[in-house]
Amino acid sequence: MNTFLRRTLFGLLFALGLARAVFYLAYAVETLPSPFESFHLEAKMVLLADRVVLGKTLYPAWRDYPHVANFFGPVYFGSVGLVGRLAGADIPGLFRIGRSIAFASGLLASAIVAVVAWKRYGRAPGVLAGIATLGAIPMAGFSVMVRPDMTAELFGIAGFFLARRKSTVGLVAAAILLACAVLTKQTTLIFLFAACLGLVAEREWRRALALFGATAGILAVVVGLVTLLIEPRFVSSLMGESRTPWDAATLVKTFSQVWSQSPDLLIFGVAGLVAWIVGATGRRDPALAVLAAVLLASSVGLAAKQGAAVNYYLSLRLLEGLAVAALWQSARQSGTRLRSAGLAALLIIGACSVVPSLMIMLQYYRRSVEVTAFLKAPPGSRMLGAYRDLCRMAADPRSRLLTDAGLIDLYQGDRAVFGDPWLFRMLAETNQLDLTVLQDRIDSQYFDLVVTLSPLEEPTYETYDFGLPMLLVERLRARYTRVGAHDTLFFYQRRRPSG
Repeated sequence: MNTFLRRTLFGLLFALGLARAVFYLAYAVETLPSPFESFHLEAKMVLLADRVVLGKTLYPAWRDYPHVANFFGPVYFGSVGLVGRLAGADIPGLFRIGRSIAFASGLLASAIVAVVAWKRYGRAPGVLAGIATLGAIPMAGFSVMVRPDMTAELFGIAGFFLARRKSTVGLVAAAILLACAVLTKQTTLIFLFAACLGLVAEREWRRALALFGATAGILAVVVGLVTLLIEPRFVSSLMGESRTPWDAATLVKTFSQVWSQSPDLLIFGVAGLVAWIVGATGRRDPALAVLAAVLLASSVGLAAKQGAAVNYYLSLRLLEGLAVAALWQSARQSGTRLRSAGLAALLIIGACSVVPSLMIMLQYYRRSVEVTAFLKAPPGSRMLGAYRDLCRMAADPRSRLLTDAGLIDLYQGDRAVFGDPWLFRMLAETNQLDLTVLQDRIDSQYFDLVVTLSPLEEPTYETYDFGLPMLLVERLRARYTRVGAHDTLFFYQRRRPSG
């Protein structure tokens, strides 16, 4: 490929990637201090971190009332909770701490990719690699919310690259980081598989076995000691994700969303896989080819879990950064006209594939600015005030409140019914919970107030994914009646006996 064409195409890719990264960072700055939770997915995470602050068990019994289930590893929540304890943070403070740790983890992972690409392919490809990791659609929400995904990804990618260092210290450090990844979010076990299989592909059999054995040993010791000495439900809770059903429709939905909104993740991921297999950068790179294959396969496969979202595609952003840098290096190599034409076409397609996520990230940024402005205006202030009043009511130990709003339920502390509305409904509807206490309390009209984010009496409530289980809703409809509404909040009190 001639120099002018190469510079033009990579200049276009750089400009589009930089614009997307800028809009993403601007969106993140607006979103991090938000008083509301994203996608109803943060409240339980903050509830778990608050349990660390208060010295409560991180893995409570969830089959019986109250039904706070924790199926994640302890590293992220422990970190957020310990920082919160040192800072004397309240609930809003834990939101800010948890989001900041997730956001910083994402930036650090991007920096690792940039440094690796810089060392392998040069300064300019390294810079472009770092930029290309920022702004893909899975980062909207998931990278700036209280969730362990980004922190687990950071440990995983750092462990993968450390495993390739030809030293005992590097191997031990990699094993520790990969164990931390699994103890942050179990699905990041894929990075351990990628690291071991990558070493095998490079004929480093002994190093691969040593890495796997060391990581497995660390995990066994930590899990065993924690289970025996601190958290008796630790092992069973870590296996909790296996209780989520698999659903082909969910796989199709998430894949379609990624393909339509951020196709660059898949296009560059596959392009990188091919480039590293055939040696388009001047030499084959089996380890990166294995990483690409594992991340592509696991992103699609794990997203088949019921309730899964595009966060399972998050790590493809790191693969995209590495692939873009590899393509830069490939464009420098001399080759046939056919090869140059094919690479030019791929780069044009790749640049075009960045545009959808760029435009959507611009929309996210604009929406976040509009939300900030709305909350500062009188209508937004009144809505925010209503939430704050309900949160204060929930925090009062004398209150008898039932709600499907995780943000409000969170403030009930030890009395929180579930924290995570989607998980609660899924566990209830798959008969994994003993709902006797809740049913009895509803039947006896124990609750003074029921607050929902969708009207209980409407047929559409059944399709509301973050609502109460229908088994409870039918009882509530018979014993409680709506007494008011405020924006998206609906209030219910005891229905008086007829006659």
